[in-house]
Amino acid sequence: YFSGDGVERNFDTAFLWFSEAASRDNANGMLWVGYCYHHGISVQQDYDMALQYYRAAKEHGHTYAQHRIDELMADMNQ
Repeated sequence: YFSGDGVERNFDTAFLWFSEAASRDNANGMLWVGYCYHHGISVQQDYDMALQYYRAAKEHGHTYAQHRIDELMADMNQ
């Protein structure tokens, strides 16, 4: 739903599925929930929540999470 591949693009539905995955300790879901909070997609932008989800994704082994944390830190310092 996030990218609209094969379905109508719908950020709200994507966020719901990302959240469901994150609640089941899925690192990719955690990363995407963090991304949505980071950029204010289907939720109010919240850097603290983004950092929480990015860190959880990293703790669950997501190899790209540190990159997202670095981007978030740069955004927070602007």
